[in-house]
Amino acid sequence: MHNVLTGYFDFIDGEDRGDAGVFRLIFESDLSNEPAVRARTDRINASITAAVADTVAGDTGLSRKEAELLAQALTGSAQVVARWWIGSGRPVSKSEAVTLMEALLLGAASHTSRSNAPAPAVG
Repeated sequence: MHNVLTGYFDFIDGEDRGDAGVFRLIFESDLSNEPAVRARTDRINASITAAVADTVAGDTGLSRKEAELLAQALTGSAQVVARWWIGSGRPVSKSEAVTLMEALLLGAASHTSRSNAPAPAVG
């Protein structure tokens, strides 16, 4: 999770590589409606989600579909927070933002396991 969060914050930040604003071009412009761009970002998001789901499933014993659902929540949260972070003028350091997000997300994920997951609704 740490590497996923760090990578995403690095991508959002972009200044270290001289490509600040690239994320806006991909995620916040009409370019994201271009089929080739959408297909590529969908593939990248799917591979990130799959990697996170592997970790979630391994750590919790949840089924693949349950792990994928949680992986969507984890990666989606990271994306929203990283975009807020850059838009808010980086109110905390990048490393602190990553550490806080990691603690929140991993803390929540650690309380989810096959043994303590709520029983499915019947009915």
